[in-house]
Amino acid sequence: MPDEQDIQALRQKKMAEAYQQAQARAEQEEQLRSALSQMLEPAAYERLMLVKMSSPPTFAKVVQGLSYLQQAGQLKGRINDAQLKGLLGKMAGSKPEPTITIRRKGGEEKK
Repeated sequence: MPDEQDIQALRQKKMAEAYQQAQARAEQEEQLRSALSQMLEPAAYERLMLVKMSSPPTFAKVVQGLSYLQQAGQLKGRINDAQLKGLLGKMAGSKPEPTITIRRKGGEEKK
């Protein structure tokens, strides 16, 4: 049976690993934030951060697309808010529009 010192050592090891993971995650987020602030104008950056809060998958897609465009050398200058809106519109436009169908007892349908 493990004694108190072994348990304490394991606990400290786990805490150190968790701290290192948190540090790595924070550093990665800071690098992403820095790269995005260089690619986007302030208004576009603010809009993208709002998208991050409301729809993390859409944010990830946009960031991936922006990094691809930058690596391919297709970004000329910083992206403004209107350009970002267009990019978001293209990504949001790929989802099918949800429809609501009301079926009445008489057989007629309404949309």
